[in-house]
Amino acid sequence: MTDPFDILRDRLVAAAHATSPPPRLARPRRRILIVLVAALLVSSSAAAAVVSLTGEDSQPLTGKVGGKPGAGPSDAREYVIEMLPSLSVGEAGWCATLALRHSNGQPIAGGEGCGPAPPAAAPQIVSGALVATTSRSGKSVSYIVVDDRVASVRVDGGRMIIPRPSAAIPSGWKAAVWFTAGGAAPAMPVLLDKAGQVISTEPNQRAGTRAAGTRRLATRAVDPARAPHQRCAIEVPSRAGLRAASERVVTETPAHEPDVNGRAFRACAGAVIYLAGRRFTAAVLVDARNPSHQAAALPGQRPHPGAPGIVEAGGGITARRAGPGWLVVRGINPAQRLRLLHALKTGA
Repeated sequence: MTDPFDILRDRLVAAAHATSPPPRLARPRRRILIVLVAALLVSSSAAAAVVSLTGEDSQPLTGKVGGKPGAGPSDAREYVIEMLPSLSVGEAGWCATLALRHSNGQPIAGGEGCGPAPPAAAPQIVSGALVATTSRSGKSVSYIVVDDRVASVRVDGGRMIIPRPSAAIPSGWKAAVWFTAGGAAPAMPVLLDKAGQVISTEPNQRAGTRAAGTRRLATRAVDPARAPHQRCAIEVPSRAGLRAASERVVTETPAHEPDVNGRAFRACAGAVIYLAGRRFTAAVLVDARNPSHQAAALPGQRPHPGAPGIVEAGGGITARRAGPGWLVVRGINPAQRLRLLHALKTGA
C-alpha cells in the first residue's frame, strides 16, 4: 500500500474486530478521547425562525487538523472518515469510521459505529465525532452525512457549515466536517434547508423499525463448507490456512418494500473467516429495496489496480459483483482480502 491513510484505516479495522460490536446508537464513555458514531434520532423543531445561510465550507473527509505538538490527543494532525454498508447479516444499515493519527504516522484513536438505514423522509444518514475531552488545546473532529435537502449545518456557537458532496459517500448525499476546541462534547448539529428553516430529524426515529421495513431480518446458521446453493450464501472452500468460523443467511423477506433514503444495502449472508491467522468478514450485499435490482456502487468505490472486475471501497473492503449484488471481504490486509475474495463462491 502506498497511501498512508490505508495503513491507518487497516489498524482501525483490526481494532474494531478485536472488540465487541459497537452499540447501534452513541453511548459515549468518558475517556481522553471518545467516539460518537450513529444516526442521531433527536428531532428538531421545524418551526424555527429563518436564519442566514452564509457560513464556512466543510472540511474534507480526509485531511489535517491542527493541535499543539507533544500534548497527546492535541498532537492529532491527520484524520480520515470513511463510510460503508453495515455487514451485520439481516440488517439494512450504514457504518462510519473515524480515525486520528499523529503527524509522525502513529495512530492516536479511532472508532466505528453503525445504525439502521434512515427512511426517505429522514435528512440525516449518519454522524459522529472524535472528541478530545480533557484538553481545550486539542481539536475535536465532527462530521455528519446528509441528503440534498440540507443546505447548511448549524454547530457550536452558531457556526454554519456548508456540506459538500464527496466521492467517498454515495451519490446524492453530502458531508459536513468541522473542528472544535477540545474539552467538551460538540453540540448537537442543527440541519437547515435553503431557506434557513430547521429540518426536523424526527423521521430518523423510524429507522430500523418494522414500519419502515428495515428491522433486522431473521437469520439461521449454516455450514460455510456446505452452504446452500443460493445467491445469498457464501461457500468457503477447504484450503490450507483458510478456516471459516461461522456463517449466517437471511431466512425471511420484509413484509413490504423497505422505506430507505437513497440506495441502501442489506447484508443477506455473512461469514467470519480466518486466513493465515487473520480475521476477515465476508458478506453478500443486495439492494435493500429490491434484492433483484442491481445494487448501487459502494461508498468510495474505485477499481482495484491489479485485478480486473474487482473494486476497493471505504472501510477496508475489497469486492466483486455477485449477481445483482456484491460479494465483499473486509479485513486488515488488502492482498489477503483479494486472495480470499477469489476463493469464495456464491450461488449467483
